[in-house]
Amino acid sequence: MYKQEAREEYLQALKLGQKEYKNAIAEQRNPYPEVLDEVLGANNADIVQDIGLVDIPTEKIIGVKSAGRITAFTANFLPLLGTDSEFCYKWTRLCEAHLSTGIRDPILCYEYLGNFYVQEGNKRVSVLRYFGSPRISAVVKRIMPQKTEEPRIRAYYEFIDFYKSAGLYQIQYHKPGDYATLLAHLGKDSGQKWTDREKRTFSAYFQYFRNAFNELNGKDLGLSPEEALLMWLEVYPFQDLGRLQEKELKKTLTAIWEDLTAISLPQPVDVRTEPEETDEVPGMLTRIITGTPEHLKVAFVHALDPQRSTWIEEHDLARRYMQQIMGDKVSVKSYYNANTPEEAEILLDRAVEEGAEVIFTTTPQLSRATLRMAVKYPKVRFLNCSMDTPYHSIRTYYGRLYEAKFITGAIAGAMADDDEIGYIGFSPIFGELASVNAFALGAQMTNPRAKVVL
Repeated sequence: MYKQEAREEYLQALKLGQKEYKNAIAEQRNPYPEVLDEVLGANNADIVQDIGLVDIPTEKIIGVKSAGRITAFTANFLPLLGTDSEFCYKWTRLCEAHLSTGIRDPILCYEYLGNFYVQEGNKRVSVLRYFGSPRISAVVKRIMPQKTEEPRIRAYYEFIDFYKSAGLYQIQYHKPGDYATLLAHLGKDSGQKWTDREKRTFSAYFQYFRNAFNELNGKDLGLSPEEALLMWLEVYPFQDLGRLQEKELKKTLTAIWEDLTAISLPQPVDVRTEPEETDEVPGMLTRIITGTPEHLKVAFVHALDPQRSTWIEEHDLARRYMQQIMGDKVSVKSYYNANTPEEAEILLDRAVEEGAEVIFTTTPQLSRATLRMAVKYPKVRFLNCSMDTPYHSIRTYYGRLYEAKFITGAIAGAMADDDEIGYIGFSPIFGELASVNAFALGAQMTNPRAKVVL
């Protein structure tokens, strides 16, 4: 019944395979699946673990265990052999089974660093991938790499912990810390077991997100869908994936596209200590500072108030100084006690409603709320006081506090009678670490024997 249809499907798959092969050769890429034995090399001492029967993501199957007949497939497991081959006969029979009762026998494969390499069942993979199956049943053996400080290996060991709790292979991060960030966005603790319902819900939502991201040509950014999801979750709650229509979801992705582009860059944060030379028309703040008679409404949103925080007090002194210098060219309003994400967004909304054209949020803890509002109000300029925020929608600023810390370190080194100096740090963020290091270098300059106790 399905024999002729299966034959026609093979001809179509073969045509696609030949096209993929030619494109790979033209682009000087390997046209065939990767070979795990070649990836591992002859001297690997990695440990093999039996994982058992698992539904694995089809797109994570990137190769085969041993070279064998890899020339029968493209890198995406599309067929390359002619219609008079035994391969074509077997592929067609499997296609018939898929069209009638479905392919039920699991494949055998190895997993290494989150990717899968087929030992038995290449043609099953070929048929199911051709028909767009998102998952394949597989008996999996995991090859555990030896622990190193390499970021990719560290991230993989974080995946192992994530997998023990969530049992999901779809999410593969290559940077340490990303799994913890994902769990925080989902409101889950590390090691907390996922229920079957939570697994199904997450898988369905992620598939929905991935489809929208791919349809917008997200892969051209060099980002994986899961990396894009982390950025999206900085702005929108995970539950929105269950209520947004496809058009609405794509609209939210389009709204943060410049931010996705920014985080895909090799160095997403560009630190500048001098004004940028440009032939463009000066920005709003530049025009005011250089004397153009315009009026600007500015807002400062603080996590605390000047009475409880010297950090906020110093920002408030700067605000008063700005008003003193600029006079009637600027009007400023301050908003205090944005000490929760919810309160921060309420105050930022209020600042925009009250006409603010430029908004400063004065602590790194407000960066996420600032980002959400920057996406919501693209015509308002947002600046957050932090050092490592790799987004396009907001700008960051930070004082060169390390310069003053170097001087105080030099004074402390000269005054330390017993060569031991205490330093109380605020929190382990980039600016504070730079200040601690500068202080220690200053102390060392005046007292080579000095020891800084942090």
